Amino acid sequence: MEQIVHRRSVALQSNQNNIKLSTTMFFHLHSNKQADGEAERARRKQQMAEARRHVTEELVAAMALPEGERLVWNTTVADLMAAAHIAYAQGTVCDDRGRTPTFTELAATVCKRFGRRKPANPWAAVYQAEQRKSAATASFIERYRFMMVERGMDNPLASHFISRP
Repeated sequence: MEQIVHRRSVALQSNQNNIKLSTTMFFHLHSNKQADGEAERARRKQQMAEARRHVTEELVAAMALPEGERLVWNTTVADLMAAAHIAYAQGTVCDDRGRTPTFTELAATVCKRFGRRKPANPWAAVYQAEQRKSAATASFIERYRFMMVERGMDNPLASHFISRP
């Protein structure tokens, strides 16, 4: 990446108080902004992939806890469906018979485990949750990535979204 540096010196003198001030300012002009943007996009894409993998691992770990241990999902059913869909899309979740469940089956299992009512159309709940674009209502995976990367949380799902009553 090429940088162009401009230097400007400013001097101020005052006869009354014998004040001398000399300041040097540097201005940097990045000539390759597109490369910076591409690097940022690549970094964010990698973070999102890591967040998806991490959500899947945490959700599977929570589902593997003994049945007697009660878990509560603290946020919306749409967030729960988004987490289940991320795990489903990873293709690494298996049921007790060793087969990959359909998304509807996974949604029903996850809702039952966390004591939530399964939406009539889990696919629609996921679609609506993923359409969140404003800063106040970022998508589930964006909020998860933020907690994992920016806040440095090891297990955002277990510490923020799931509780044990």
